[in-house]
Amino acid sequence: MLSGILCLIFNLEQLANMISIGTLIAFTIVCGGAIVLRFESKYDSPSNSADDYTKNLSMSTVAYTLDAGPKHFARFEWYEPVAAIIGQVSAVVTLLVGHSCFSILLGVSIKLETPLWVSIICVIPMVIICILLTLLKPRNIPKTFSCPLVPVLPLLGVSSNIYLITQLPVDAVWRAAIWTAVGLLIYFGYGIRHSKLNNNKVLDESVPSMIDPRTTDYNSLD
Repeated sequence: MLSGILCLIFNLEQLANMISIGTLIAFTIVCGGAIVLRFESKYDSPSNSADDYTKNLSMSTVAYTLDAGPKHFARFEWYEPVAAIIGQVSAVVTLLVGHSCFSILLGVSIKLETPLWVSIICVIPMVIICILLTLLKPRNIPKTFSCPLVPVLPLLGVSSNIYLITQLPVDAVWRAAIWTAVGLLIYFGYGIRHSKLNNNKVLDESVPSMIDPRTTDYNSLD
C-alpha cells in the first residue's frame, strides 16, 4: 500500500532514480567501511596525549608493519611518523575520499565522452591509491567470515557504484545530494553523540572476534 501511495504522489521515473542512487550510496559506504574497519584499532585513542598515542601506535602498527619478517621489509617505513601525526584511520579515509573523487571524475568523463587520455589520467591515481592501501598491513583481521581481496575488491565496488551513480540523470543526483546532506546534518548534529557504538564498552563486547595486534604472530596469518 505504501509503495502504491508513493507511486501516486511522485513521478515513477524520478522515484526509481532516487531509490537506485540511495542503494548505490549505501553499497559505496559498505565497501569503504570494509577497508576502514581493517585499519581501525580499539587500542589506539587519538584523545590521549601525543606521547601515549605514539607509544600505542608503535605497539599495534609499527611492530607488525616493520618487524613482521624479511618478506615485509619493503612496506612503507615512512608511514610510522605520518600515522603518528594524522592517525592510520585518518590516512586510510583520506585515501578513500581521494579514490572516490577520481572515480567521480572518471564517471563524468565517460558520460561526457571525453578523450581517452582524460579517463587514463583519472585511473592512474586510483591505481596508486589501491597500491598504497594494499601495501599497508591491516590492524584488524576477523577470525570469522571476512571480505576477500581487501582493499582491491572494495575499491572496485566503490568505483563501480560511483560510476553507476554518475550515469543517472543530473537532477536525480542533486536530489540525492540534498537528502544525503540533510541526513549527515542529523547524524553529526545528534546521532553521533547518542550512538551506542560511541561507547567503548559496547564496542569491546560487540567485537569479540578481532585479533589483538599486540599478541598475535602475524607471520602465521600470511
